[in-house]
Parts: sequence; C-alpha cells; structure tokens
Amino acid sequence: MLYLTISIFFVVSLFLFFKEFKRFEISNHQAITINYLVSFLISFILIPDKQIISLELINSWILPTIFLGTMFFVMFNVMGVATQKLGLPAVSVAGKMSLIIPVISSYLFLDGNLEFIGWIGILIGIVSIFLTLYTDNFKISKLAIILFFGSGLLDSLLAYIENKLLFGQNFEIFTSIVFFTAFSVGIIYLKINKTKWCKKSIIGGALLGIFNYFSLYFVLITFRDIGSIITFPILNISVVLITSIIGWIYYKEKYRSINFYGVILACISIYLISY
Repeated sequence: MLYLTISIFFVVSLFLFFKEFKRFEISNHQAITINYLVSFLISFILIPDKQIISLELINSWILPTIFLGTMFFVMFNVMGVATQKLGLPAVSVAGKMSLIIPVISSYLFLDGNLEFIGWIGILIGIVSIFLTLYTDNFKISKLAIILFFGSGLLDSLLAYIENKLLFGQNFEIFTSIVFFTAFSVGIIYLKINKTKWCKKSIIGGALLGIFNYFSLYFVLITFRDIGSIITFPILNISVVLITSIIGWIYYKEKYRSINFYGVILACISIYLISY
C-alpha cells in the first residue's frame, strides 16, 4: 500500500499545481508542454539499455501509446482549465468518478471482478456527479463532461496497455514515448498559435513535469502491486476527499450543501465499487 499512498500524494499535487498556475498567471499550455519535456527526459534517462529502443518501436503497443500521449496533452489542458474555473471538488469528482469507465472495462476485458454491490456503487456515482456539479440553473459544464469521459478513456487505455501489452516490461520506453508524444503535440499547438514563451511558465512546467512523471510511475507500480480494479477506487476516493478539503480550507472555495452531498455520495460510490 506504500506505492498507493505515494500515488495519491502525486495525483493530488497535480490539481494544486493548476490552482497555483492561475494565481501566478502561468500559461497552462506552455507549462504543460514543458512538463511533458521534463517527464520525457526523466523517463528516457531511466531506460536501462537504450540500444533496444529501435527494436521496441515496432512492438504492438507503439500505436496505442502514441494515441495515449496525444490524449495526455489534451486532457491535461482540460483538467487545468476546469480546475481553475470549476473548483477542486467539482473537478476531482468529475475526473475521479470517471473510474466508472475503467472499472467496467476492467470487468469486461481484463478479467476483473465486480459484484452486484459494485454496480450499485456505479449508479450512486453517477448521481454524485450531478450533485457535485449542481448549479442554480442546473447546467453541467461541458468541461466537466469532457473531463469525465476523457479521463475514463485514458485510465482504461492505460490499464489495457499495462495488463495486455507491456506485461510489466519496458516501462521506461513506454513512458518515454507517451511523454515525448504529448510534448510534440504541445509544441505543435504553441507553434500554430505563435505563443511567446514566458520564463515563469517554463519553471512551473518543469516542476509539474517531475510530479507528473512520478504520478504515472507510482500508479503503474500500484497496478502491478494490487491490481487496477482495486487501485482506481482507493486512489480516486482519496483524491476526491483530499482535494475537497484543501479547496474548502485553503482556497476558500464556496460549496452548496448539495455539492457536499455529492462529494459524500462519490466516496460511498467508490467504497462500494472497491468492496
């Protein structure tokens, strides 16, 4: 469980980075692009034998890994904007309740076990999302919807590659390709938009990259340690609770009572799914 605890720390930190980016007027796009460059360099340095790279590139997991890297850049930007506009509890619930998608995919494709009470938890989880994101006119942000389905797709693909294609091997090469692809997509985006680089965005992105790399590293290690169908619920309920508390106490975010009920239901849902 040590790896799981470390994973929780790094994942929570990612949400906090985006809150601080807004406070220090750091460009999300620039910081995220640099973040993936730093993550790539760390992963590349840790490759045991760089001579095998050319051979590994033709493996069956290369194409889904490139797609995963592209999605990483897109969804990280969505998470950054959503965190700054919707607040920590709403974003953490929308992002982390997306565990519904990988849990179902694990059950269908990765021989995962899900009892009847788990399906009840999934239904409660869907209700919790609506309550947490509730506003006076009951409009749910498009950002939250994109974050929910995009995060679910990412987690499902990540679990599939780890369980069916990597088999616990080639981790450094896998992450290197993911991060380099995300960095390349970011550079292309900034080039098209003719963005002028900012020093503080580069520094913020470098720090984010260190945390981002180790968040993925320890999540994958936890997959191998206790399995993805257990990792997702415990990781996500912890992130939802911790980010909600930090948002309320430190960032003074204002929540309605119905939003609190949504967070509580989200935790109950995750517990039932992990049960």
